Amino acid sequence: MNMRHNRLTKILLIGMLISFYLVTDAFSLTAEAAKKNNGINTHTVDYIDKDGELIISLPEQEHILYFSDDLALMQKDGKQVYIDRAGKTVLEPTKYYSDSGPFADGLATVRLGLSWGYINKAGEVVVKPVFRATRMFHEGFAAVKVADKQWCFIEHEGRLVLPANYQEARPFSEGLAAVQMNGRWGYIDKHGMQVIACRYSAVHSFADGRAAVCLYGRWGFIDKKGKMVVPAKYLEVADFYKDFAGVIGEEQE
Repeated sequence: MNMRHNRLTKILLIGMLISFYLVTDAFSLTAEAAKKNNGINTHTVDYIDKDGELIISLPEQEHILYFSDDLALMQKDGKQVYIDRAGKTVLEPTKYYSDSGPFADGLATVRLGLSWGYINKAGEVVVKPVFRATRMFHEGFAAVKVADKQWCFIEHEGRLVLPANYQEARPFSEGLAAVQMNGRWGYIDKHGMQVIACRYSAVHSFADGRAAVCLYGRWGFIDKKGKMVVPAKYLEVADFYKDFAGVIGEEQE
């Protein structure tokens, strides 16, 4: 049974890696052994092509950098900057921003004081920092927090397009977004219609026409009509990718 459990664990890890690459456009990369830099572990992160040829080498990085929307966010000389695939710095957000996020759909989140907004790739403010929290844009929409336990959706110019308030909200994926109401999760479409009732304790976004949902402490999968197509019987799951999903089942005696 341990052998089976180990095999399922490997499947899950592979599935999680595949799911991550669905939402990024990262190069393959390697990292040298960590070095101490003012008490902080740093690495040299190398990006390679499919033939193993070195493309970019970025020294003294605290974290592995992933490209999103053709740009990667990195620390340089004590500040956050965006680099392109050649390793060239193409954008340095204003020093007044205390934090930044990755680009998606041409916009990136930035924080001014305690409020979040969005900038474009020219560094121009597109959506003023007025929100308590923000999510990345995806499929033309972004979830934003306007007040305590009140999440809504905006479009690229910052206009509120789905005014219903939710306790939590995730980015749209395959036309549906996961939202939380009364402590339970369900899904809405781009018109704000509740297409799958909020009845799950935890959920993933849709991938390959399926979404992982947690019901009574176990995970299964539903389709876009809310039908449970894979019973909720697993301890952990990864998203589907090309008809496969990693799962870990409850270990039997």
